[in-house]
Amino acid sequence: IQLSVGNREQADQDGYINWQNGREGLGGWTLRGVGSPPKLISSVTAAPQPFSPYRDHELGFQFTVGNVQREGEIRVTLYSLDGERIRRLVQTGVARGYEFFWDGRDDGGGVVPPGLYLYDVDVAAGDGKGRVRGTFVVAY
Repeated sequence: IQLSVGNREQADQDGYINWQNGREGLGGWTLRGVGSPPKLISSVTAAPQPFSPYRDHELGFQFTVGNVQREGEIRVTLYSLDGERIRRLVQTGVARGYEFFWDGRDDGGGVVPPGLYLYDVDVAAGDGKGRVRGTFVVAY
């Protein structure tokens, strides 16, 4: 007899199911966990690339936050290459998939010039802290 049990509570929390495989042996059952938990922050997808504030409606940042059960801040901060903060986007939540959208404007409402920019995805959610950084291109 082969037994497979998935933990739906974990799937609801962080989108990851840890399957337990069991087998009856002499003197009882043996359970084996298959898989490993995801990173706190998955790889980040920024699309479209390159992004044009005049041609494209918005630049989307997509990623998954895992293993966070208590609500906290999930932030995407955009910087110019010289380190100047352009814009900060914030959502509050727990482990799940996230989408942030940026319209190509800075905090003052002006359209940013073309060039290479940096993003910083930062999680400060109760029991988890993490950061992923990357680049994206703005072109007219």
